[in-house]
Amino acid sequence: MVPIDDKSIGRGYSLKEEFLVNDNQIFQVKQKVQRLLDEGKKINLVGKFTQDDIINIIKQLLHTAKQLYGHLKGTKKLQILLTGGSGDFTILLNAEPRPQVIPEMSITQSYYQSLDLNVKSNNYLVRTYMASESRSRGGYIAIEQDKEGYLLEGSMATVAVLLKNGDFIIPPFERILSGTTAIKIMDFLEKEVIPNSDRYFDGNENYIKKIVRREILVQECKDQGVEAMFLGGEECVPLLEWDGHILGEEKGPAATLFQEYLRSFLQKEELELDEGRRILVDYDNYQI
Repeated sequence: MVPIDDKSIGRGYSLKEEFLVNDNQIFQVKQKVQRLLDEGKKINLVGKFTQDDIINIIKQLLHTAKQLYGHLKGTKKLQILLTGGSGDFTILLNAEPRPQVIPEMSITQSYYQSLDLNVKSNNYLVRTYMASESRSRGGYIAIEQDKEGYLLEGSMATVAVLLKNGDFIIPPFERILSGTTAIKIMDFLEKEVIPNSDRYFDGNENYIKKIVRREILVQECKDQGVEAMFLGGEECVPLLEWDGHILGEEKGPAATLFQEYLRSFLQKEELELDEGRRILVDYDNYQI
């Protein structure tokens, strides 16, 4: 339960992370918990818990869920919040009585507006509006662009575009959220696909030549793109139409490959995984 005066409710001052849980295994847990802590530092939301503390709390939560509901069969989603805590409905953290005379500071608005682009906060007002506006025009969750027309991201996922020249484009993370699914796909491309492209794209070994991290105009994406896709939540969702422009009649070979890879990643045995991408929850070690 969250107190009604928690900053996440009254002020939207919180960060969140979502995890896939399959039976007793949690995916991408270390990377996402570390991202949560790093983003907290950007907005002065620094808690008392370490990465290991949070992972242990997640394990205990899953153990409790197992005791209450039985074995967690299949794939579930777990969401956690890092909030500013409760505090008498004020906007301040650790609020103290206001003095009669106060000092004050000038803050540059543009910098703090940019934080919304690269932290996973619990304030989804703008992104919810974007998605609803896209739906009203026949879209799904919307693709965001800046005032100059440069691609940013989807309201809930990273946007990746494969161009005719073989460049696989994902905008720099300085301007968007550093999506863990996008990072996983880039790692797969760099280490496996690009060095062995003839195996993956029969007859067109230059289909994906290299990963390019640069700003790109939405118009260039539509004019030069052969495939576009959302990457997020351990899924790849191909985009066949963008602002009425047809990118393809069916999903392309890159999106097909990424979907197969992400499915196989979820099905691999624990011993085949490394770098903390998946951890095993030993329910027997936790008691309610």
